[in-house]
Amino acid sequence: MSSRSFENIRGRTKLIKVKYPIIQAPMAGGVVTAELVARVSNSGLLGSIPAGYLSKESLEDFIIKTRNLTSAPVILNVFVEDYRETSIISPKPQRIIEAENRLGLSLEESFIIPPTLHVNDYLELAIKYAIPAVSTTFGLFSPEVTASFQQNGISVLATVTNLEEAYLAKKHNVDALIIQGSEAGGHQGSFLSTTNANQFTTLELTKQIRESNLGLPLVAAGGINLQNIYQYWNAGADFLQLGTLFMLSDCAGISYEQQSFILNKPSLATELTKGITGKWVRSIKNELFNYLDFPDFNYPAQHYASSRLRAMAKNSGNFEWAGIWLGQHDKYQFIETDKLIVELQHKYLEYINGL
Repeated sequence: MSSRSFENIRGRTKLIKVKYPIIQAPMAGGVVTAELVARVSNSGLLGSIPAGYLSKESLEDFIIKTRNLTSAPVILNVFVEDYRETSIISPKPQRIIEAENRLGLSLEESFIIPPTLHVNDYLELAIKYAIPAVSTTFGLFSPEVTASFQQNGISVLATVTNLEEAYLAKKHNVDALIIQGSEAGGHQGSFLSTTNANQFTTLELTKQIRESNLGLPLVAAGGINLQNIYQYWNAGADFLQLGTLFMLSDCAGISYEQQSFILNKPSLATELTKGITGKWVRSIKNELFNYLDFPDFNYPAQHYASSRLRAMAKNSGNFEWAGIWLGQHDKYQFIETDKLIVELQHKYLEYINGL
């Protein structure tokens, strides 16, 4: 069986070869562990390292831990934000102060928005640790920055949530598109317009972009599970990216208690909200979801304004006040990471043999 790969249509060398065209989603905030990334990549799938919210030192430590466990290809996911060279201190919204007081936290009337990494930091780390691809969320690298990665043998994938973003990514000369539908857990990666949430499903977007004939490999992301997996390949996706299934496995970074809360919560529902972080995110509907029904700031300020509240709630096991991002699935179940990987391998082999 030939390996799948991302290949630039202008004739560059194939840069990523994997046996199974399935990617573990880069879920930031401690959900993904180095062990999870390594197990995925060592099994012929493609693991993703989430750089979001990490300092350069913390990111490099994560990469080193991953590289100690695997030399196989991995993707480095980058949040595209306005560059901040220094921290910003801002007054905390009164509603969040009141919520923190309700949960027993000491008074803190301000919060810190930390500096961002420069794009050259990501390039340096990708070269240093032989990472063959980066993916972007919340925006695009400039064509010049994209070229700098490619000139160092690093493919660039862009997360898009509509056809307009896909066309712009094509103009920026990216190597592949990650098509994120409305069912995806976590933040929507929209960047041309963030006023309204994307309501197109992953299937709808995949078909739209495939029919536009952009000539780029397509990665479908959002709402994909073991029961519906075939329809995304049938819709024209070259690769699939899955997050929630890996989040509910034993190698994920969330606690057994949080997984149990998700699996045992009566009438578990997810919905898109902007109130918790200032950017549209698919979250479970808990007390935090209902309380922060609108944002006081845009992203990322609102994210950092509410981060102390969410972290304390998670660490104390009060998951009704924790930020829990979850993809939209008909049902949720725990599965061991190795068993999940084997199931995904079998699904792909069944699919290509059926073809």
